[in-house]
Amino acid sequence: METIASNPNLPSYLRVLPQYRVILCITHGSCYTHHNLDRHLRDKHRVPSYQRQQIEQSNELQSVARTSGGVVQPADGSSEVSRLPTVRGFLCHHPNYLFRTTSTDQIRKHYNQKHQ
Repeated sequence: METIASNPNLPSYLRVLPQYRVILCITHGSCYTHHNLDRHLRDKHRVPSYQRQQIEQSNELQSVARTSGGVVQPADGSSEVSRLPTVRGFLCHHPNYLFRTTSTDQIRKHYNQKHQ
């Protein structure tokens, strides 16, 4: 299991995962980019606006992706990330498709559209 060090310049519940380009909230077991961190801090932690700005502008977040398109997905078979829950899901093993989902409906839809 991968361990994560805390950072004294961030709230104790936030951890930067530079290898994945996200920030982990250990309270909620979820990861965020710059795009959705502000909303999470406002809605879930009730962090005031001026503090959210300080967090988002801190040097510690330089490696964090702006949007989900910049996130680095862990390689298949990677060890679990500490404090991030493991979610069961489905993977299409066809070499021409990289499709993953946690939804049985979505994997069925993918199969019916791409493999029938």
